[in-house]
Amino acid sequence: MSNVNIRAHPKYSNVYISGPPHNLKLYSKNLVPGNKVYGEKLITFKGEEYREWDPYRSKLAAMILEKPSVDFLSSELKCLYLGASSGTTISHLSDLVYNGIIYGVEFAERSMR
Repeated sequence: MSNVNIRAHPKYSNVYISGPPHNLKLYSKNLVPGNKVYGEKLITFKGEEYREWDPYRSKLAAMILEKPSVDFLSSELKCLYLGASSGTTISHLSDLVYNGIIYGVEFAERSMR
């Protein structure tokens, strides 16, 4: 059992945070409980499972931690995600945008090997 206190992000729906303001950690509610995509940490809090979202592996997570002025995430978002490569960020997007549509495109040869 974890001692992590997860709470809703004050600005972005379906994004969750823990920790003090100067050292926040990001989470998304796991759309498929028990499933890991890239070896991320799974946390269970109040009967819900969350996936830790690493800002060092996801530019979108890093941007959210920098508190941008634009609110762009919603559960019904339709988006084209360029640079889907290993699926780290897009897997969290699918947790957040469960009623929307995400098109992921990766054209780098390296990801297709």
